Amino acid sequence: MSKSFEVTLQKVVDHSYSIEIGEHLFASLTRDLRQGLIEGASKYAIITDSTVEPLYGRPLLELLEELRANLAT
Repeated sequence: MSKSFEVTLQKVVDHSYSIEIGEHLFASLTRDLRQGLIEGASKYAIITDSTVEPLYGRPLLELLEELRANLAT
């Protein structure tokens, strides 16, 4: 005679990530991306608002586009 029972396993995935907040971070961001910070990533998102976009969003976008062009060559 056999008995059966169920073993419930729960898959736990940690999707935590770090956020760095500060001033003058463009240089460290581009350095980290050149060193493979996010290996295999082909897209990034810049989250901003209408006040911050012209000050930091647009320059960051231009910097990332330049970095992509340089990495492609």
